[in-house]
Amino acid sequence: MSVSLWHILSTRKVAAMDRSKTQFRRLQALDEAIRDNKHPNCLSFSMDWEVSQKTIQRDIEFLKYSLDAPIEYDRGKQGYFYTDTNWFLPALNISEGELFALMLGAQAMSVYSGTPIAGTLRGILSKISAALPDVVSVIPEDAVQGVSFVGLPARPIDPEMWRTVVRAIRARTAILVTYRAEAKSTSKSYTIHPYHLTNLHCDWYLLARIPPHDDLTQFALSRCESAQLTDQHFTPPASKLIEQRLQETFGQFVRTGNEPTHRVRVAFDSEVAPRVTARQWHRDQNVKLKKDGSGTIEFPAASLEEIQRWVLGWGRHVKVLAPKRLCGQLAREAAALQSIYGRSREKRNSE
Repeated sequence: MSVSLWHILSTRKVAAMDRSKTQFRRLQALDEAIRDNKHPNCLSFSMDWEVSQKTIQRDIEFLKYSLDAPIEYDRGKQGYFYTDTNWFLPALNISEGELFALMLGAQAMSVYSGTPIAGTLRGILSKISAALPDVVSVIPEDAVQGVSFVGLPARPIDPEMWRTVVRAIRARTAILVTYRAEAKSTSKSYTIHPYHLTNLHCDWYLLARIPPHDDLTQFALSRCESAQLTDQHFTPPASKLIEQRLQETFGQFVRTGNEPTHRVRVAFDSEVAPRVTARQWHRDQNVKLKKDGSGTIEFPAASLEEIQRWVLGWGRHVKVLAPKRLCGQLAREAAALQSIYGRSREKRNSE
């Protein structure tokens, strides 16, 4: 089975003379014409590709002097030929497994649609595909028609703001940001020291410090309304600090201050045990199973609100054992749910 990688990456079939192809594509076509004894010249080939004769002349010089192609001009046939037909145009070698991973990567990019890096990743894959032959043979089971990625798309981020933040992190320069917190109706401006960008569950977050405070602050990049570089420079914290905080993260909330993490311990019954144990929920989780199929899972977490939503998602099949604060939060939430659904049931019964 033959699959066009370019077709998979761009989801459309590319014509033989696509004018937007890279120089490598043009060199491939030129090499093929010479190898087929068509004796192409600068005039004829430039007309086929709708480029200048100087461009084709540079391509031929590139073949001859950069790639050591044994290429010469035949005045009688008014075109170029190879003096040694054993020479071949260098190509990118890629295994079937690597090709499959590349194609899956192209599919996975859909999860990050709406973010500035999506276009960059797509461009990189396009460059790689341009370095491959037009048709690459793969075994049928390696085709990706039956593979897809469905996930929560990242919230859109202004490309200019993305570039400003990345530039500030690299240059260790403070930025002035206008930010609207999720629970606030108005925006507020901060001068911050941006340390690290991280993607947590398909959304981008900026870990920064707001002088003179030493604690980290977590900003959702999608809620930054503007970002402006300043002339203030800063010294970032040790990289181990950021790495440690990210390793502790359960969901989207990073521990920003010096407060200790919560040690969460949850019991689950045998009905949901296969689903609980089949996935790693946290890097530092500890799962224990009992003979009856039930068990417990324990892990650290920075935010109890995230854990509360996670526990509620399992319904009656799980029970929080620690910390007590989380047990209290869930008890109040259960009472609130009872007041909603209890009244609804009473109303239905009266009707």
